[in-house]
Formats: sequence, C-alpha cells, structure tokens
Amino acid sequence: MTPIEIIALVFASLAIIKMIVLLINHKAWMKIPDFIVDLPWLFGVIYFALAVLTGYYLLQVMTVVQLFVAILFAALIIGLTWITDTDALERILAPYKKMSRSEFLKKYWIELILWFAFSGYVIYLVLM
Repeated sequence: MTPIEIIALVFASLAIIKMIVLLINHKAWMKIPDFIVDLPWLFGVIYFALAVLTGYYLLQVMTVVQLFVAILFAALIIGLTWITDTDALERILAPYKKMSRSEFLKKYWIELILWFAFSGYVIYLVLM
C-alpha cells in the first residue's frame, strides 16, 4: 500500500466510525468538539502536522493545481453539510460578524497569508 492509500484508508475508516456513532448516538460525538475547545493549542499543532504530512504525500502524486481543486471539492462537500443547517451556520458566523477589521486581521493573519500565497502560486502556475 502506498502512503496515499494508507491515509485514505485511515480517513475513510474514521469517517465510517463517525457516521456509525452519529447514527447510534449523535450526542456522544458532540463531546469531541468540547475536548478540542479545551485544548486548542494541542489540536492546532496536531492539525498542522497532519496537514504538512498529508500535503507532502499528496504533492508526490498531484500537482499544486490539482491539489487546489481537490481542496475546492472538499470545501464544497463541507459547505453542503452546513448549508442544510442555516441556524447553526449563523451561530458560527456571528462572532466573525462582530469583529472589527483589526481584530479579524490580528486573529487570522497567518491564514490570510497562507491563502494569498497558495492562491497566488496557483494563478502563477496556471497562467505561466
């Protein structure tokens, strides 16, 4: 098995476990976000490490442009999930709507830089 297949197998297995738990007792799954909220720095490190590892292996078999389109696909699937529950989406967006521009930039400057760099690089690759 290739590293990509192993990652896919682990992710698919976790997704199936999640769906089974949600079908049996959805409230049990809701304890996980509480755990993440209690330790955001730890999960930030874990997510970053997993993103770097996954990105490394993806870039072995995909171009940056293909990866960018795969990210779009994932965002659309996630969006389909949220669009069915507009009340929850509104609650999630409420704090962002209250932020001033400077608060927003102070909190999300790293993400903005990463997305500008990634998007700009994709535009460069496609047009050059």
